[in-house]
Amino acid sequence: MIKFSENGFYSTFEPERLFKYERDAKNHDMTLSLKDEELNPQRDSRRLDEMITLWYRLHGKALRESHSIEKTSLSNV
Repeated sequence: MIKFSENGFYSTFEPERLFKYERDAKNHDMTLSLKDEELNPQRDSRRLDEMITLWYRLHGKALRESHSIEKTSLSNV
């Protein structure tokens, strides 16, 4: 976030560094936020039950199909 003081513009990430132009402060702010994002990637904030539901939605059909194939192959023996 960019703030203004009587000495110039500054980023809340690094308030001790002042810029004459707001554009320069925005660029510096973006650079710092991208570096922070690179060093600390966001983790998935979903709960475990949501992740399990999503996993089964993506992979459940293949599991059901393989289970039915196993049943038919066992009954043919």
